[in-house]
Amino acid sequence: MVVIGAVTFLQRSTVFLITGMVYLGFGLSGSSLFHILAVQAAVYIAVDMLPVPGAQGITELMYAAVFGGVFGAQYVKASMVLVRGMDFYVPFCVSMLIVLAGHGVSYVRRQRKRA
Repeated sequence: MVVIGAVTFLQRSTVFLITGMVYLGFGLSGSSLFHILAVQAAVYIAVDMLPVPGAQGITELMYAAVFGGVFGAQYVKASMVLVRGMDFYVPFCVSMLIVLAGHGVSYVRRQRKRA
């Protein structure tokens, strides 16, 4: 249980850290990394716990509302696209490639067995 808790904490913290890295990547200053992590955690917890259809739209609306003050109107939409891309679509694509590679290896093994 302790290991699972520690790994889950590390995983969630890493996801929250993406927003901070995007903030630094834009060359912005004025908000501390801890502040950004805390706000991202609050947004994630507030939206993740809501079992509603269309939760993605709510997530994006909440992100824009909360992080508008951190990133400013000029960067908030670009940051949302980058953060969403890195915390959802990159792991999704990596997982898809792993699954496809596993199926490819399995297919090759079956073909060799038949031959």
